[in-house]
Amino acid sequence: MKLLANVYNEEDINLPVDGVILNLEDFSEIKGNISLEFVKTIKGSNKEIYLNLNKIIHNRELDKLKNFLNEIKDRQIDGILFGDLSLVKICQEKNIKIPLIWNQTHLVTNYQTGLFYEAKGIKGALLASELNLEEIIEFQKNTKLNIFINIFGYQPMFKSFRKVVSNYFDYIKEDKKENDYYIHEKINNEDYLINEDFGTNIFSSHALDGIEEMGSLINQGINNFVINMYHIENDKKEKIIKAYKNNNDQSRETLDGLNIPFDKGFFYKKQEYKVRDHE
Repeated sequence: MKLLANVYNEEDINLPVDGVILNLEDFSEIKGNISLEFVKTIKGSNKEIYLNLNKIIHNRELDKLKNFLNEIKDRQIDGILFGDLSLVKICQEKNIKIPLIWNQTHLVTNYQTGLFYEAKGIKGALLASELNLEEIIEFQKNTKLNIFINIFGYQPMFKSFRKVVSNYFDYIKEDKKENDYYIHEKINNEDYLINEDFGTNIFSSHALDGIEEMGSLINQGINNFVINMYHIENDKKEKIIKAYKNNNDQSRETLDGLNIPFDKGFFYKKQEYKVRDHE
């Protein structure tokens, strides 16, 4: 079992996990404070290093992406998580051997598409957090892809290239002072984090917490578990990691004491709309 941290600043590369997924300032859907120059300095590490290059790439950015991939192709990078298929094409053209991992956020939902990518030489997939446990296991059993799943943290719910918050402040003729805001939903009295990295991103009101489900998922052959550190306070990060590593009765007590709202996400939710087989 490997515990990975999805991180957004350079200091978190030192967290006590088996691997880190770095969100970069230029090519990650959720921008991190991790520069391309920092990635180029990575020489040796006692943990796995992944780059989350899952942003939609515009034509004007292609040359910059090509140059970056060319510069890191011989670095100690264990995998690149991609969202835009241009990255796959560039890696093929430049003979870049770093393993590619499918990560299109909400779209990594079925093993048939996984089989397509597997045939194209893709090595892994970070499954969408909208899948329930039954669907995660089905995906695992029907492909040879190296499966990664989100096990803890606030999960992305919505993406738009429109800048909703900026448009709102323009409408009311006030200055937008922050990048991150909360949108309040009155009916359920819940707050959802919203930011404007490369458009509008809205996150879940509760952090996913799947510590009780890890054992059964490991028994089904899933070995890569991702803790999303987005908007997790620094003093809580190592406590969360330790709880998940130990995964015992004390772990539950530790997590409950962190003052973070938790739920089980979609783990136990049945699909409400599902097309019948072969239609």
